[in-house]
Amino acid sequence: MTIEMIIEKARELGSMIQDSDDFAAFLVAKTAADKNEELQDLLGQFNLKKLDLNRAITSNDVDKEKVSELNREIRDLYERIIQNPHMIAYTTTKEELDKTVHFVEQIILGSAAGEDPYGIEEQDACAGDCSSCGGCH
Repeated sequence: MTIEMIIEKARELGSMIQDSDDFAAFLVAKTAADKNEELQDLLGQFNLKKLDLNRAITSNDVDKEKVSELNREIRDLYERIIQNPHMIAYTTTKEELDKTVHFVEQIILGSAAGEDPYGIEEQDACAGDCSSCGGCH
């Protein structure tokens, strides 16, 4: 088998991932999150507060009260963001898709290291030993 044939199979695999139920669910959740004005407003506020915090921390005259207040506001915004139903759906479907892609990556990397592709089992979490890892996502 040539490298070109392997690359073509990888492209087919990519297409299959995009045709999967996990990918479809992710796209629906992502689109809903992107279109949700409340969530987008919260994300915008969050990013602006992070910029304000960065400026406050890097200024020549650091105002500790201002930094503390900005940290509190950022935490509050973060909590509101992660509790938003659209963000919950986005995060959940993204994690499921990432889990699938990570397992595919484990199979490919294990196979390239000489393992039996049909014997490779899904590894759920990092064991801390990078020597046997298929890669973090």
